[in-house]
Amino acid sequence: MPRKRNSLKHEIFVAAIKNVTNNTSRTSYKRSATRFAKWAKVNGIKKISDITEEVLQSYHDDLQQDPKQYTPATIHTYLAPIAKAAGINLNRIKKQKRTSDKIVRGRLRESNEQGKKQELNSRFSRLLEFQKVVGIRRNELKNLTGSDFKEDEYGNCYVYVKRGKGGKKQLQYVLPKDVAIVKQTFEGVKENEPVFSDKEMNNQINLHALRAQHARDSYFFYLNKIQENPKMKQALSNLLIKKWEEGHQKLKQASPKKYDIQRKNFIYDLRDEVYLLRGSNKSKAIASGMPITYNRLVLMAVSVLNLSHWRLSVTVTNYIL
Repeated sequence: MPRKRNSLKHEIFVAAIKNVTNNTSRTSYKRSATRFAKWAKVNGIKKISDITEEVLQSYHDDLQQDPKQYTPATIHTYLAPIAKAAGINLNRIKKQKRTSDKIVRGRLRESNEQGKKQELNSRFSRLLEFQKVVGIRRNELKNLTGSDFKEDEYGNCYVYVKRGKGGKKQLQYVLPKDVAIVKQTFEGVKENEPVFSDKEMNNQINLHALRAQHARDSYFFYLNKIQENPKMKQALSNLLIKKWEEGHQKLKQASPKKYDIQRKNFIYDLRDEVYLLRGSNKSKAIASGMPITYNRLVLMAVSVLNLSHWRLSVTVTNYIL
């Protein structure tokens, strides 16, 4: 009698948890595998080899149209283990970033009629597209000039903020998938010319909401990278330590002892442990359909590279949730 084939749910789960030792992540993957298996049964998908980019795209689109209105973060949680099990690069799946637009339109609805909203969206489309992929503060956007697009010797691209919060300089990392949008925004802008005109900056758009959405998008970008290649963990950790050291040279000169203590605390924050939400943050995440566990190293990458913050509590409370 032929051996009974393992269920699709089991095959996905086994493939997805390869190199995953954290019990919370394994539990999350199991739930995602169960959810996909139910969808697959209805759609005639019987084995992992049947899962193509087109199939995963179709699953994504169905999740996005679900009456429960899942957030992009929740949809990513459902997709990631399926993509890993099927050997599909999740970046190839088209994710319609509607969440940020809804936030912006929601703010406009309070003070404008429908016709005015359409006019504003058209008028500020350049600013909106840039903010979605860079996510800096309103004053920082206002003060950008044509010379503030930077590229290092490794091909990494940054937006240079000459004076951020607290007067500090910062290099805002641009995700590879977003470089084209940023380059296009700076194109034709003279070295000392503002990137955005006073007319563009005179708006009621909730730019902080777009900054927060960019932080969430960046979190899942980095998470996907280290899941695809675990060696990226050490490289990312080394980069963050280097950034911390570069940003604390004044402290090193003023008080080497405080510098060493704070450096050790920062490195400790990069430890390979799950960051578990508690209290009001946990309740807030559950209410909005967001995960309650996060990768600590990836959170710090978002904090340092995309938000110019050094503390996880600020990043989680004000941007991720």
